Amino acid sequence: GNPKAAIECYRKALDSKPDLTYTLLNAAHAYGQTGDQATAEKFYRRALELDPSLADAANGLGLALAEQHRPEEAKKAFQRAIEIRPDFGSAINNLGVLYGSRGDVNDAIAAFQWGIRVAPDEEDLYLNLGRAYVTMGDRENARRVMEQWLARKPGNPTALRALRELDAK
Repeated sequence: GNPKAAIECYRKALDSKPDLTYTLLNAAHAYGQTGDQATAEKFYRRALELDPSLADAANGLGLALAEQHRPEEAKKAFQRAIEIRPDFGSAINNLGVLYGSRGDVNDAIAAFQWGIRVAPDEEDLYLNLGRAYVTMGDRENARRVMEQWLARKPGNPTALRALRELDAK
């Protein structure tokens, strides 16, 4: 809850052992929380230099780059995270959100659909796929997605609320 204090702790740890990838990841995340995306980017890149198999670092790098309005680089970072871990629902979701933010709704839908197939417990994928369908004016497919989510997670309050909103409009 206190990223600035956390950063101080991570910096001290990295002063004595600069190659601790877990600490680099946590420091990058904390910098991101403070809005310092450029420094977060540096820490994510350093973690990836040390261990190119860190999907979390590639995903975090994508988020930092997206926040810096560098969508092409962010896309590559999210794709790298997914290459490392093909069922990484969060990275797939972030890629879909990036596509959607650029107006590439069809690519966003494809990403969310694929994400649901490979990471069916990642709830954000269902919600964002439903939103993408609503953006396209396809409320029926949005409703089907929410029903699919409820079939997987009966009683899920977010899915129930989304269905109510779809039914109300």
